[in-house]
Amino acid sequence: MWPDVEGVQRTVAMAEYVLPWDLERRKCSPALAEVGCGARRSSHRMSARVGDRLDISSLPVATPIPPVILPPQSARQNANVNFAGAANYIYRLTLTTGPFFDHALPMSIPRGQNTKHRLHGWNLPAELMEFPIEPTDGDTFELSHPQLANTLPLPIEPHPSLREVEPNELSAVPQELAVPSSITGVISQPGEVDVFQLKLAAKQQILIRTDARAAGSPIDPLLRITKPDGTVIQELDDAAKGNFDPDLSFTASAEGEYRLAITDRFNAGGPRFVYRITALPSRPDFELRVAADSFVLTESDKPLEIPVTIERQRGFASELEITVSGLPEKVTAEPAISTKDGDSAKSVKLLLKAEPGRHVLWPDQIAGRAKSEPPVDKPAVCLLTTFGASTETLWLTVATPAK
Repeated sequence: MWPDVEGVQRTVAMAEYVLPWDLERRKCSPALAEVGCGARRSSHRMSARVGDRLDISSLPVATPIPPVILPPQSARQNANVNFAGAANYIYRLTLTTGPFFDHALPMSIPRGQNTKHRLHGWNLPAELMEFPIEPTDGDTFELSHPQLANTLPLPIEPHPSLREVEPNELSAVPQELAVPSSITGVISQPGEVDVFQLKLAAKQQILIRTDARAAGSPIDPLLRITKPDGTVIQELDDAAKGNFDPDLSFTASAEGEYRLAITDRFNAGGPRFVYRITALPSRPDFELRVAADSFVLTESDKPLEIPVTIERQRGFASELEITVSGLPEKVTAEPAISTKDGDSAKSVKLLLKAEPGRHVLWPDQIAGRAKSEPPVDKPAVCLLTTFGASTETLWLTVATPAK
């Protein structure tokens, strides 16, 4: 990530939104790790030598903090890392001078193929720069290594997953983005614009999906569809308030070549400004949203109501069954059904009940299953507008009523 400087040791700090009982499961090298709660400002002391560089990385739930260089006035310096949040913002702070990676290129894995991924981060030895991955089952691969202080989930996709080929700026011959496929790239310099070529048939409908901020990248992606001469046909910034990764739907007016350009909204750039864009055929789809990421259920006759908003996209008309998974014992929730017509097409309410004898803080997930062939499952998402991110993990507090 950063140029190697002889004699300068790098200390990497990462704030990560995790479950407290998840620490032992992680396949990480020994590092100073602490679990804290952001109900108030949290300060953590660390020691460093003169010239040590503190590179701070945070997942979207934590407040992003830029890298800093510790001042050389003393042989031992203290660095305070402060977080803002609430009682349900649980994080793990990892400090290490060992190998630590920030992202992988590409950011996804093609299903059923042997691949090699280029790791980028700090203090990485040469043998970890290229990371081989064998075919695996499931929808996600957890990239890990005994020498690394952190892990990284990579989605597994049913289509090619490529890296950008430089040069791919406005003046270069653009790399082709086939439908379907994905390309991972980096806006490595301020003001840089990466351009890719699309070959489309007349009236062909496609969807361009962007994964960047949700994966921890600092980029605020801006997408443009243009003609080969640069004339802008369509432009899209944020997907929604608090969601910085745009999804762009486009219909080709005529057969031919089009250009897809991506840049940072504010002309920023750097080695961490990584993104993945995916070109897919445009099909009916749906998204689920909840307004909060934490809920309180009391042991009483009155159930907890959780409204779920349904966004039906591009003519999606299938019936949806919406459920809650991962509930603690003695807590139940009946599935809710969303039909294509009526009030339930846009919103449903889940009803949760608790039996006596439980007092717990517990993570769970709300998901919808489309009754189609094959079935399509999607989690409900809460937008964390303060942090410009989203989460699928929802926290449920089961409490005894106050007397």
